[in-house]
Amino acid sequence: MPERYVFFRISLSALDFSGILRYNIYLYVITEERQMFSRYFRKPVILFSTFFLFTVLVSVFDRQPIGAEETKVGFAALNGALKIDYIPFFAVLSAICGIVAVLICVLFAGIGLFQLISGKSIKKVDNRIILLGAFYLLTILFYVIFNFIPVNYRPFSTDGKLEISYPSSHTVLAICVFVSSVKMLPVFRMDKKAKKIAAICLYVLSAVTVISRFFSGLHWFTDIIGGIILSWALLSLFDGALKLAKKIRKDRAKEEGKTQ
Repeated sequence: MPERYVFFRISLSALDFSGILRYNIYLYVITEERQMFSRYFRKPVILFSTFFLFTVLVSVFDRQPIGAEETKVGFAALNGALKIDYIPFFAVLSAICGIVAVLICVLFAGIGLFQLISGKSIKKVDNRIILLGAFYLLTILFYVIFNFIPVNYRPFSTDGKLEISYPSSHTVLAICVFVSSVKMLPVFRMDKKAKKIAAICLYVLSAVTVISRFFSGLHWFTDIIGGIILSWALLSLFDGALKLAKKIRKDRAKEEGKTQ
């Protein structure tokens, strides 16, 4: 009788210990996932929330009929005070920068396609290129969405037609493409000096596009600000994805090293 009692106590203790162990492992996994999310994706969440809040404010705060054909514009006092007449030079300059941005997209698409064809498998494509492609698609998605959401119209009509202007698509395109290209420079075999020069040129192109787009008179001030915030949010998401992918590569390399 005593032997059965002892066996029962030992089994129960072992079961309790096993349960505690599983619980601790579960908590560890959850904590690690939260830390990973906080490390790589907390900033994008904050920035996307900021963009959403700013968009709501532009949609409801101080909306007055100061636009073309008396369309209502948010932050009317601010936008009215900073309104600039159409200047063709800056419009053409921003358009040229936009073309350069598109050509850069084509370049990276070509690199990805070459890797896919030569490697005969999607696994042979640099995962940074794949993430960049997903980033481009997400940027395009936001562009399409806001083409159906008339938050603001341009300060003047074109050929009697009103065009949606919020957020500034040129601003989003320029910042997203040029700044993400800086993050993609390690893909190319370049020395540090060449990479530094390329990065400076890309940042300058981004700034020139944003400034020229505002001074072209094609957008309200809040259109530009909205474009900057959205671009920043998208880039922070892309940056977080790149860092997470890099961590996963390192972890896999360590595991492969241990098995060998």
